[in-house]
Amino acid sequence: MTEDLEALVTLGKRLDWEPDDLGDRRWIGWLEWADGRSHATIRDFLGWALLKIRDKQGNRLRLRPNLAQREFSRRCGRSNIVLKARQLGITTWVAARFFLHTITRPGTVSVQVAHDLASAEALFRIVRRFLENLPERLRKDALRTSRANVRQIIFPHLDSEYRVETAADASAGRGLTIRNLHCSEVARWPRDPA
Repeated sequence: MTEDLEALVTLGKRLDWEPDDLGDRRWIGWLEWADGRSHATIRDFLGWALLKIRDKQGNRLRLRPNLAQREFSRRCGRSNIVLKARQLGITTWVAARFFLHTITRPGTVSVQVAHDLASAEALFRIVRRFLENLPERLRKDALRTSRANVRQIIFPHLDSEYRVETAADASAGRGLTIRNLHCSEVARWPRDPA
């Protein structure tokens, strides 16, 4: 077991918390709380315990933050511009952070804007995979959805939603009170980003 995985498991044990306890909401607002020894946050633990990704070989795995993702988490603030090499997993990591925020804080609207339709659909598949691999009890209870298509997931019990839009749509995000916004590949947007 690697050091980062050990830290996540240890944090879960110290909290005496199981992933199926999501419905009791006792930890809302505590996603950034970190274990002083390992710097693992509750968000990191929830990501590892609940979220699944597909690796480059097509295997479905638990989300374990890599070095670039951990460094992003350590340094990020309210507004971030990330200049990076390709394929570091930052977009997936941001999607995971936003997804956890959306399902743990009622009234949250999260939007990711991709530069084109193909990228938006690929990004939405990542988010959809997060939802589909949650424990069944959660999906049928607190996280039951009223809509999970057209690149939009609505959680009516939480009054929260997650959307993936394209920059080509001039009305993307219009009329929404967005709490989390990620603009991907802005240099490749077909319109003026402003």
